[in-house]
Amino acid sequence: MMKRLLILIFALFSSSLAVASQPVVTMKTWLKESDSSYKVNEQIIMYVELATPRWFTSGTRISLPEVPNVLVKQQSQLATNFTQRIEGQTWSTQRWEIALYPQQQGKFTVPPIAVEVQVSTEKNGNLKQKLFTKALKFEAEIPSGQLTEDSEWVSSPDASIEQAWSSSSDELKVGDSITRTIKIDAQDTLSVLIPSALDVPQGHEQGYQVYPSAPRLEDKQNRGQWLASREEEVTYVLQQGGEMVFPEITFNWWDSSSDRLQTLTLEGKTFEVKHTFSSWMKQYRFAVTLLVCLLTFSMASVWAVIRYYRHRPAPLWWRFHKAVMSRNKAQIRTQLYARLKQMHSTLQMREAEIQLEEYSSGYVRPWILWIKLSQVTGFSMLYNNKALPQLTKISHKYREENEKYRT
Repeated sequence: MMKRLLILIFALFSSSLAVASQPVVTMKTWLKESDSSYKVNEQIIMYVELATPRWFTSGTRISLPEVPNVLVKQQSQLATNFTQRIEGQTWSTQRWEIALYPQQQGKFTVPPIAVEVQVSTEKNGNLKQKLFTKALKFEAEIPSGQLTEDSEWVSSPDASIEQAWSSSSDELKVGDSITRTIKIDAQDTLSVLIPSALDVPQGHEQGYQVYPSAPRLEDKQNRGQWLASREEEVTYVLQQGGEMVFPEITFNWWDSSSDRLQTLTLEGKTFEVKHTFSSWMKQYRFAVTLLVCLLTFSMASVWAVIRYYRHRPAPLWWRFHKAVMSRNKAQIRTQLYARLKQMHSTLQMREAEIQLEEYSSGYVRPWILWIKLSQVTGFSMLYNNKALPQLTKISHKYREENEKYRT
């Protein structure tokens, strides 16, 4: 009985020594503090820090959390390693960074994640341990009142946008192409979170067809800083000539370093495009069709008039035109009398008012007299200044006496 009791005491003592010899591995998790509230699309760093008074003998494995409506990205496959003194003892420390990008506003919970580590022991070699982080909570909101959940923007402490133009020919004509390349660079974000800057229009309405290429996305690190870029390329195939205008492009950038919404702008550009014969006909086909119809109608009308007057006298205005062109005063007088007869059924026209010597010179003056004869007012003016002014009074007096006699 005593022997068994001694054996049990020895076993308990040995196990307590083994437990006491196991190294201590501590773990802390927290979110990087922000000067203001967390923002949608903004990078939130989750830190996982492991420390041991011994040293790590194998790679640490960290499983990434799964959070609805949050993109999760491990910043680096390597941890930041350093040592620190705690109560006079040197501790080996690993600090891991996990980036969280909330995609909508609301409250979020990061569940516990498993962390597998391996550390050395003083007597028992390497020891593997599996630890679990604590749950973390945070809340995200839309960064500006000028933005909505349907808006597109990039959230970054530093962002830039640039463009380049190229064409298939120095002198553009219909059928040539223009290529526009746009590149957006941003820090502390992911390339998949950079929205497209190209608003592809309906090319048929604007004189060109649009052929966008697949965007080129790149994420890289430079001296501990996460850099993302998105490069887009679109080709415009010109469908019509004239002035081709490509509008400017605006891009929303939330500056997380100053908590301010900014607008990045790319200037538009204008190109002069020459026509080919087919493109010119295509663009102006309505005007050409209308012109051809008018010419056809005019030629048909002229042919019909010529055929009509082939066995008939020429129109009065045409005979007057020929007389004016030949400066034949006799013919001009004859045609003027004919016009007066045609318009007013009279042949009374004073020689002084015609003034053929004045109106027969040039081409315009005879036509002025022709127009005056064509108007009632113009005709009446020919009789305003009569040779015997008393004639009107005598006529009125005669009419009055005649009416009295009748009554």
